[in-house]
Formats: sequence, structure tokens, C-alpha cells
Amino acid sequence: GEPMSRNAIARLAIMVTAAAAAGDDVARTILTEAGAELGLAAVTALRALELDRIATPVAYTGAVFAAGDAVIVPFAGAVSAACPLAHITAPEFPPVVGAFKLALRALGLPFTSATAMALHATLEGGTR
Repeated sequence: GEPMSRNAIARLAIMVTAAAAAGDDVARTILTEAGAELGLAAVTALRALELDRIATPVAYTGAVFAAGDAVIVPFAGAVSAACPLAHITAPEFPPVVGAFKLALRALGLPFTSATAMALHATLEGGTR
């Protein structure tokens, strides 16, 4: 068939997550496999960056992780099996902060702990 749009995939993911929460075994399997595949993608990135043999945080992000442990647990399992020193964690910031960090880098400016603290205060203050 025709390729699915990103929005169509997102709607499907919401339905699969709801079905899994309602006890559907096929939906649970889909989420488990999605988490494992995302974990393998993270392992590939860690290896490419030569971070697979050192202690490093690995944050999960994206709408699929809203499914909770159904996706996070297999994701963490895949990463931990290949990179046992990796530490799986929720993202510290929303994705837009990545763009902010890239902009700082392009300007030759550092992302300091003071910058991080200011972002935390701003984002926690409800001005997202």
C-alpha cells in the first residue's frame, strides 16, 4: 500500500497503546518489539560514537515512550545487553532544547550548568 504519514503512524501508535493497556496480547507484542528495535537503534548510535564501553546516559524520547514500561523495559533491556555500562534515563529536557544547544554550538557558546539551571527554572515555571 501507500506509505503511511507520520501522523497516521502516530494515530496507530495511540490505538496500539490503548489496546495493550486493555490487555490485547498482539498490541503488547508490538510495543515490546518496538522498544527492542529502538534499543538496537540506540546501541548502533552508541557504537558509532564509541560510547558503548563507557558509562554514559541514554535518554529515551519520542511519543512511543508514552506507552511506558511496555516500550521502555524492552528498550532498556536491548541497550543494557549490548552496552552494560549505559544508564537508561528519562530525558532531562524536552527535544526543543537540543535545537537550542545546536544554536549555541553554532554561535561558539558553551552550554553551561548555569544555562541548564536557567532552562530548568524556565521550563518548570510553565513557560514552555
